[in-house]
Amino acid sequence: MADNTVLNAGSGGDTIATDEIAGIKHQQVKVEWGVDGTATPVSAANPMPVVQTGTHAVNATLGAETTKVIGTVNIAAAQTLATVTTVGTVSAVTAISNALPLARTQLASSLRIPASILATWT
Repeated sequence: MADNTVLNAGSGGDTIATDEIAGIKHQQVKVEWGVDGTATPVSAANPMPVVQTGTHAVNATLGAETTKVIGTVNIAAAQTLATVTTVGTVSAVTAISNALPLARTQLASSLRIPASILATWT
């Protein structure tokens, strides 16, 4: 069956836009908006005005904030990572530069190595 429908087919009325889907005609309309007595067609230049209700997610760039990260953090060559307080697992380290050497006691203190084990180091 053809799309579009003639109103009052027997007397030659107006033709309206329709789309036939599985034998059922669905009227096609253009969306317009405006106060009573006006009609502004929705377009890229005149988008449909909407009002935000409820809440929605906001993407933001964090500066000096403490953020819990679950997953993978990639640091590109031009980026720096100032302070890391807790690291669970580190994999695929390609290089470490500018690392400060630590004395055995500093390392033991940082890693909380018991004195009994530290005494066995040579």
